[in-house]
Amino acid sequence: MQYLSMKLFLTIPLQITSNMKDFVKLTKRKQTYIIVISFVLLSIVFTYLHHSTLEIHGPIGFYIIPTFLGLAVGLLCTAFIQKVQTNNNDKYLFCLNLVELLANALNEKDDYTIGHSHRVTRLSMELGNKLKLSNSQMEILRLSAILHDIGKIGVPDTILLKPNTLTPEEYDIVQQHPKQGASILQPMSDRKLIKQVIVIIRHHHEQFDGSGYPHGLTGDSIPYLSRIITLADSFDAMTSDRPYRKKMSKSLAIQEIKKGAGIQFDPILANTFIEALEGEIADALCEKHAKCKMLPLIKSKEISRSFELQYCRANYEFCARYKIKNKANRPINLLPDGTYLRP
Repeated sequence: MQYLSMKLFLTIPLQITSNMKDFVKLTKRKQTYIIVISFVLLSIVFTYLHHSTLEIHGPIGFYIIPTFLGLAVGLLCTAFIQKVQTNNNDKYLFCLNLVELLANALNEKDDYTIGHSHRVTRLSMELGNKLKLSNSQMEILRLSAILHDIGKIGVPDTILLKPNTLTPEEYDIVQQHPKQGASILQPMSDRKLIKQVIVIIRHHHEQFDGSGYPHGLTGDSIPYLSRIITLADSFDAMTSDRPYRKKMSKSLAIQEIKKGAGIQFDPILANTFIEALEGEIADALCEKHAKCKMLPLIKSKEISRSFELQYCRANYEFCARYKIKNKANRPINLLPDGTYLRP
C-alpha cells in the first residue's frame, strides 16, 4: 500500500505537470481544489476505516501517504475533466467557424450580396458602440449579425436571385429563413452564447408594430439585439443594388429609416442609428492596431472597416492575429476572423 501510494504520488503529478502552462491553468480553477480536497479527505477516511486490513500504523501511514494519494488521484481526475472540456470546446469552435464560413459563402454567391453580412455586422457594431453595449453583448451582436442570414442556405437560388418581384408563394419561402437559421445553430444551443444568438437570428425580421415575421412580435417583446440588426440589415438592403432594383443613396435611406421609426423600427434605436451613421470609428483598444499589416492589404474599405469594428476595439482578444503572439507563426494573409485573404 505504501509503495503504491508513493509511486502514484511521484509519477502522476509529474505526468500532469509535464506542460507547466496547463498545470498553471489547472491550479487557477476552483473546480481543481474542490476535487483534490474531496479525494484527499476520502483517502484519509478510507485509510482510517481499513487501517487494520491494510496494516497501516503511525502518522505517516494514517495521514501523509493518504494525503499524497488523494492529491495525485484528484489532480489526475481534474486533468482528465479539463481535457474533455477542452476537446468539447475545440469541437464547438470548429462547428462555429464552419457555420461562419457557410454564411460568408452564402454572401459570395452573386454580385448583389457580396459583403452583405460584413456590412450588416459593421453597422450593427457601430450602433452597439454608440449604445455602449458591454463586451459580452458586443460579441453576441457580432456573431448574430454575421450569421443572421444563414437560413437562406435553404432558399433556392431561383428565388434568391430572381430579377423581378417574388410571388406570394416565393415570399413565404423566403420568410422561413429566420427559423431555418435558428435550426442550423440548434445543435450548438447547449452553449449559452449560441442559445442567445439563435433567439436574435429568429427574430431579426420582426417589426416594431407587429407586422414582421416569423411571430409578429411587437415593441419591446422583440429582442433588443434583433432590433439593432433589423436596422443594419434594412439600411444595407436599401443602399445595395438588388436584381430587381437599384440602390438608394445614403441620404434617401436615412429618410426611409426616419419614416419607419415606430412602425418597422424601434424609434429610439432608429434615431441613435442615424447618429451612428454619421460618426467616426472610435480609437482602437488593441495596442497592435497601429502596427497591423493586414488591414491595409484589404482592398474593400467596407470589409476592412467591418474587421476593424469587430476585432480592433472591445473584442480585439477575439482577433485570430492577436491570439498568435509569435510573429513567426502568424501567416501574413491571416484575417482577424481566422480565414485567409485571397490573392
